[in-house]
This record gives sequence, C-alpha cells and structure tokens, in this order.
Amino acid sequence: MFRNEITLGRLADLLNHYLMRIQSGRFSWALPLVFVLVFNLRPIFLIPTWIMNVVGYVLFGAWQGYFWVIVSETISATTFYFVIKYLAGDAFKNSIIKTADKFGIDLESTKKKELVTVLSLRLASLPFDFTTAFFALSGIKCREVVIGTFIVSIPWAGFFFLTFDSLHKGDLGAGLVEVAAFAVFISSSVYLARKNGVIKKSKFLKN
Repeated sequence: MFRNEITLGRLADLLNHYLMRIQSGRFSWALPLVFVLVFNLRPIFLIPTWIMNVVGYVLFGAWQGYFWVIVSETISATTFYFVIKYLAGDAFKNSIIKTADKFGIDLESTKKKELVTVLSLRLASLPFDFTTAFFALSGIKCREVVIGTFIVSIPWAGFFFLTFDSLHKGDLGAGLVEVAAFAVFISSSVYLARKNGVIKKSKFLKN
C-alpha cells in the first residue's frame, strides 16, 4: 500500500501545475506550433479531433483554443489529403470506398459538386480523417477541401468550445441548450446533404 494515495484530484493538480509552467516558460511561444504539429500527427495514433479540441481548450482557453483548433484542422486536412493521395495503398483505398458506400455517399454526385460535397460531409460530422481520405481518393481538388474544412470548422469548433466552456464554468443549463442546438445543427446538415444528393440511403445515417 502506498502511503500517499494518488487521487484524480491530485493528478488534476499536477497537470495544472505543469501546464502553468509550460505556458509561462521560456518556450511558451512554441506551444501553439507544438499543438499544430501534434494535431497533424494524430491520425497516426488514431486520436479523434474532439480530444485535441479538449487539449486546445485546456492549453489556450476558449478563444485562443478556438482559433488554434480551426488553424490546426485546416492544416491537418491539407497534410492528410496529400499523404492519402500519394501514399495510400490499394487495401486502404478499398476500405475507404466501402465505408463511403455504407455511409451512403453518392460517388457520382461528388464529382459534379466538389465544394458542396466537402461542406455537406464536414457539416454532417462524419469522421474527420475518413472524410479527408475520401476527398483525396475521389479526386476532389485540395483547394475545395481546404476552403470547405476552414468554413465548417468555424461553427463546428464554435459549438464545441461554447459548450465545453459553459460546462467548465458550471453553467449546466447553457451547456445543455448548446448541446441541443448542436444536435439540431447536425440533423439539419445531414438533411441538407441528402437534399443536395451527396448522401443517399445509408446503413449508418438512418432516414
């Protein structure tokens, strides 16, 4: 038995202590660059974007974290796009196409309206790295992916940071309202994606 039992509270205090030291240290200016780098490397370790959103909030606070998440998501989408386009093997490509079919994504429609496809699938909150890989393999131009990702990151990250900030401050009522608004936002986005012909009948996204 350890005399000094490690509790969650103690771990939180230690984490907060070291974060404050990092933020006030000599190399605090490099913290955003490290965050962007880790965000770009996260697909290797299968880390979802929402975890990095939490990290961004903890490191930078609501507004700076919001800014750096938007920047990181846009850069990450660009980097991953080119990695998949030029380095992905046949097995990976087949897996992405099969997953796209399960989500009901209309491959023919994506070729006709590229930016609408990017906006629709990003707004529908399909997995971030899956959609980026799909964009690369379906021949959508990188410019459309960058523009679409940047545009969608503004409301998507905004909802997340508003909700997380409200819950962190103990304002449960505001947090629940923001979660409900986000659910309506996603449902509306899926509806628009279907209306635009980007998503057809899906095994995952029920009609």
